[in-house]
Formats: sequence, C-alpha cells, structure tokens
Amino acid sequence: MAISDKVIRNTAYNTAGRFWSILVGLFLTPYIVSRVGIERYAVWSLVSVITGYFSLFDFGIGISFVKYMAEFFARKEYERVNRIISTGFVFYSLLGGLILAIAAVCINPLTGIFKVPSGLYQEAVFVFFVGTVIFVSANALSPFAAVQSGLQRQDITNKISFVLSIVNILGTILVMERGWGLRGLILNNALVLVIHGAANIIIASRLLPGLKFRLSYCDRAVFITLFKFGYRIQIARLSAVVNTQTDKVLIAHFFSLIWVTFYQLGSCIIYHIMTIPSLLISALIPAFSEIEAKGERPKLVEAYLRSTKYMVFFVLPLFVFLIVAAPELMLAWMGKGFESSVLIIRVLSVAWMMNAFAQVAGTVCIAIDKPQIMSSGSVIMVVLNIILSIVLIKIFGFYGVAWGTLLAVNTGTVYYVARLNKELNMPFSRIIGVIRPALWAGLFASLLTFLLNMIFPVTGVIPGRPGALLSLFIQGAAFTISYLAVIFYAKFFNAADIDFLGQKCPFMRGLLNRLYGN
Repeated sequence: MAISDKVIRNTAYNTAGRFWSILVGLFLTPYIVSRVGIERYAVWSLVSVITGYFSLFDFGIGISFVKYMAEFFARKEYERVNRIISTGFVFYSLLGGLILAIAAVCINPLTGIFKVPSGLYQEAVFVFFVGTVIFVSANALSPFAAVQSGLQRQDITNKISFVLSIVNILGTILVMERGWGLRGLILNNALVLVIHGAANIIIASRLLPGLKFRLSYCDRAVFITLFKFGYRIQIARLSAVVNTQTDKVLIAHFFSLIWVTFYQLGSCIIYHIMTIPSLLISALIPAFSEIEAKGERPKLVEAYLRSTKYMVFFVLPLFVFLIVAAPELMLAWMGKGFESSVLIIRVLSVAWMMNAFAQVAGTVCIAIDKPQIMSSGSVIMVVLNIILSIVLIKIFGFYGVAWGTLLAVNTGTVYYVARLNKELNMPFSRIIGVIRPALWAGLFASLLTFLLNMIFPVTGVIPGRPGALLSLFIQGAAFTISYLAVIFYAKFFNAADIDFLGQKCPFMRGLLNRLYGN
C-alpha cells in the first residue's frame, strides 16, 4: 500500500475512534460528577497530574518505539523489532518498580500540596496509588501496543479501543450505581488495562509471526538508540506535562479542589479537541519516518506543507467555534453552575489553536531526527508558563493560569516552527500562507455566528439545556456553512489538492470540480 493510502486509511480509523472516545467522555463526565461530587471529581482529575510527572522518568524511551519499529520493519530488520519489544518491556518493568517506590513515599505529601480535605484523605491516597500501578503496568506493555502503530495498523488499535470503551462505560455505570465511588472507578480502569494488555500481546504475535520475547534479546545497543532519540524529545514531553497538568497543581495549592474541577471541565474540552490533530499525527509519524529513511527529503517537505494545510482546514474552525459557543456548550453539557469554566475554554482555545497546527511540524522534527528543534520551543513554554502563571494568578486570580498558558504556548510554538522551517530551507511565510485563508474564513464565520446569536438568542426563549442544545445546533450550522463558503470562495484548495484528494478520495473529485469550476 502506498504511504499516502496508509495515512488516509489510518486517519479515517483514528478519526472514527477519536470521535467515539470524545462522545464517551462527554457522556461519562457529567454522570461521574453528579455521582461523586465536585471535590471528589477534582481528586480524580489530579491522578493525571501524578502519572503525568512520573511519565517523565523514562527519558522519552517510549516515544522512540513507533519511530524505530516503522524504520526497522520498512528495512525488513525483524530481529531488531523483537529486540525493541524485549528491551522496552524489561526497561519499563524495572522503571515501574522504582516509580512505585517513589509513589509510596511521595503520595502522602502530595495530598497536602493538593489540599485534600481530611474526609477524602484515605480515598485520595488509594486512588493515587492504584492509578500509579495502572500507569507503570501500561508502560511495561506499551512495546506490544507500539507494534500496531509501527506497522501502521491503526485500524486494529481503534477497534480494540471501541470494545474497551464499552467495557469502561458498563463498568463505570456499575460502580457508580453501587456507590463504590472513586475506588470503584480506579479498579474499573485496572480491569480495562488487563483486557487491553492481553489483547495487544495477542495481536502483536499475529502481526509479527516471528515475534519472540526473550530476556536475552535485551540489547544495550538498541536501548542506546532509543535513549539517544528519546532524551532529546523529553523536554517536549516536559512541556506537555507542565502546560496541561501544572495548572491544576497551582489551582489546588492557591485556591481549592472545587476550582480544580472548574478548570478541568473547561480544559478537558480543549484537550479533547487537541486529540483531533493527533489523529493525523499518529498516522504521519511512521509515514514521515519511512519517507526520510528512503532519503526523499523534497517529498517530505511537500507532505509537511500539505498535511499542515489539511490540519488547519479541519482543526481551526473547531477552536474558533468553541470561543463563540462556549457558554451554550457548558450549559448543554453540564447544566447550570459551571459558568466559571466558560472563560477557561475561550482562553485555552486561543492558547492551543496554533500549537495544534504545529503538531505536523513536530512530526517532521521526529522524522528527520531533529527533536531538539521541538524541544527548544518546549523549554520556552515550560519556563514562561510557570513564571507567567504564578504572576498572573496574583493579577487575574483563578483565570491567571490560563492566561499564562496562552502566552507561553504561543511563544514557544512560533519559535520552534520557525527553526524547523530554517532547517528545511523554507521561508516562514509559506506556513503563514497555508494558515491565512482558513483563519480569515474562521473569523468571518465566528462574527456571523455571534451576530446571529445576538439577534436571535435561543437560550433567552428556551431556558436550560434544551435551549442550549438548540442554540448549539443553530450556531454550528451557521458557522459551518459560512466557513465552508469562504473557504471555497477563496480557492483554498488548488489544482494539486484537487488531484490528490480525487485520487485518494474519488467521491470528492466531482464535488471539488463543481465548486471550483474545473
């Protein structure tokens, strides 16, 4: 199968799987909050803070799995794939023991930093520790899961995820209705992990009939290869943890657990949207690595620009629409009483929109073995985010952490994209040219939608969730139609795009030709 066909197939499966997971999250979140309460949900969201920081202990080894599996498999070096799996499993097992020892010592002090009330202390400690056990176990099994991505079989990955999501939904409802609280939720996650791990091992053995796991396959040279690549991208992971998790630590420390929930609800919508770029990215990492391994740099640059163009076209309107419709979205999703999350959604939409576009650039950095380019921007994000968030908390209170994230993320993103373009001998103006038409279309659509909502305020006539849902539908339809109208009027897709999309998606050729008069 051609590389472009693999990308399209995998992206289609990733899209279906991601949207399903978003729907599951949208359903389960208000259900869980209604059952456990705002404070306990804050404790639940802080589990990701602990595991997020523990994820930095692996020096980026896990990130290397997919890249090198794709390269070794493309070169038919199957024994080296086996060595990656064996080396990765042993490394993560040993690291997991160290992390559990650290967790046993540190979890109690963390409850003090998070200001967990005494009535929730025992429950929080249990959830934090079991969450860490789940995390280290998932890491140890990750080399087997990486086989699917390395061989560009995201169709299998998403089918497994769909089945497991059903198990998770049923388990969550069961433990909530039986009143098992956060302990039940975390044990349900443990059950899902066991099923997921077993499925990945079985599938890896079928995708690679020659798969062998042996302690003798633990290879120092393979580990050094993974380490040399991974540690250079570790700073980028540090940035991701700081920018997504540290905000909750600061809020818990300076304010209270209730405000952590308000921030979590607003930010989780943004991070759900941020997973959409990863749909394309997860397919691009092995594909770009394969192109670079064949020494086809001009083809890689062309793929970079085209992928960025399509990323902007699909992702930009999502963020812009969130800014416009945030009040109706929160009311329809969570009901009344969560208005404090609206501004969080709007600020973080601006913070992460450009970074979403730049994820394609990050993939190119990985493919050309220059992760330090991305890491340089990440250093800027980390330093600025911590400093600005603490300073702006004093000025804007609870919302200061979001404003700090906005300034830090956009500064670091522009810096590393500019450095990558210089590495590729490509002027920065070419990226601006890719983004500009979609940006104007998004701004026009948002203004039109805002005016429509001002003139015909549906929620003023039909209060509560029904009015909010109807308003979202009307605003969404108006935004989509006006956005696409400007996109096509501005000739966003050129002849090369029409030819490419026509080859890969024949059903679109006739539509594009009619719209563009070809």
